[in-house]
Amino acid sequence: MNILVVNDVFFLLSETFVYDHLRKLDTENVYLLAYEQKNRELFGLNYPLLLINRFNEGFIDKCISKARRILGIDLDGDYSFFATKKIEKYILENKIELIHCHFGTNATRILPIAQRLNIPIVTTFHGYDASTMLANKNYTSRLRKLFAYSSRNIVVASFMIEKLAPLGLNKKMVTVLPCGVDDTKFFSSNKVKNNSLIKLLHVGRLVEKKGVIDLVKVVVEILIQRPELSFSLDVIGDGPEFSEIETIIANSGCQRSIRLLGALSHEAVKQFISGCDVLILNSRLTEKGDSEGTPVVILEAMASGKAVVSTFHAGIPDVITNKIEGLLVPEKDNQALRQAIELLVSDSELRHKLGIAAVARIKEKYTLDGMISKIRSIYSQSL
Repeated sequence: MNILVVNDVFFLLSETFVYDHLRKLDTENVYLLAYEQKNRELFGLNYPLLLINRFNEGFIDKCISKARRILGIDLDGDYSFFATKKIEKYILENKIELIHCHFGTNATRILPIAQRLNIPIVTTFHGYDASTMLANKNYTSRLRKLFAYSSRNIVVASFMIEKLAPLGLNKKMVTVLPCGVDDTKFFSSNKVKNNSLIKLLHVGRLVEKKGVIDLVKVVVEILIQRPELSFSLDVIGDGPEFSEIETIIANSGCQRSIRLLGALSHEAVKQFISGCDVLILNSRLTEKGDSEGTPVVILEAMASGKAVVSTFHAGIPDVITNKIEGLLVPEKDNQALRQAIELLVSDSELRHKLGIAAVARIKEKYTLDGMISKIRSIYSQSL
């Protein structure tokens, strides 16, 4: 099968799930379309890649595209005139049979081209494209057209179905499919650990929906008020809240126990997950309605046999049953978060028990091979 996979960028460090998807599609003829390529040295995929300019392909293209908009031609497409022609040529030359878009935003952009060439689209919705973006009337109007055209869609969390159904998503033709974990690359090192430093870990963008500011404040509070507890926190990630978090740590005097490490490669992140005792992801719905999907880092920590503390948010409860594979607390409830952290720092047997159940859960439902098998089935059903 000749498949075109579309995303804004190949590959962001925060989107390793896209890389894993492509790496496992090695039995198909895969072609890529994006605005930008990043971190090429870290990712060894050699699929053909067409890069197009985000806005226009030069002055003449800009003028033609503007004239077409004034005349009301191709108003549904975000691609410029020359970019559209490049994409159509790329699709036809490579005899593309199916387009798989990561994120609904990319699907709505390429929809007019797919319709003209009569090529089916499969879309994976990951998070903001089924939450924040739904406040954009232009986007939701395009989603209605996408759902009227596409027969199969994928969401990474069940809550997204109810969000998208009013826009025409066919509930009978959508698959809930969180991004799988390559469990062969995450080895469970869960052992009962007593009387030593307990290592807590956060991995994720430093943005509002990750709740890192509150997490750091809670950890500072515990460090100051419970000096008998021996633990540390590593924060991996970058984003607009970096400076504020850095200041909170500096003002607390807890620099030796809390490290702000910035963005790291996926290989480095795997090493930190392997070496930690507890992963914490304090996710929440933002004031503007932004939401997680199903965070892959939670699945990776579970595959490594780690205890997880997270929240009753988005697709997280689909993966973790509270007190079985991890501990879940209400969103924005710092007191409950503190209690969960204190419990896991002090109870090695509970950490061990949760970690064992987490590994079993991943092997049962969330392996990468299982995900790819389902995606291949969806492809076949879409043709």
